[in-house]
Amino acid sequence: MSNNDIHDLIYRLRKRSNIRRNIQTRKSVQEGKPDRISDLLDEAATELGHLLYENEDLRRNQNYFSKIKNYFSFLRKIIR
Repeated sequence: MSNNDIHDLIYRLRKRSNIRRNIQTRKSVQEGKPDRISDLLDEAATELGHLLYENEDLRRNQNYFSKIKNYFSFLRKIIR
């Protein structure tokens, strides 16, 4: 899955959660009680957002360390 696909999935999870919470015929809405499925959809969206951020951070670090590795390889060739 690409980052755009994940962003789209996060949006759709949050949108679906919001729709469920606003359906006036739902018993939980009528009684003013929390909707457990909506809560789970929000929780899943939040966790996906955290994982996406963490993955992007790891990729940035990987690129950085790859550049450092290439630099040291270059220096090693010069020294020899």
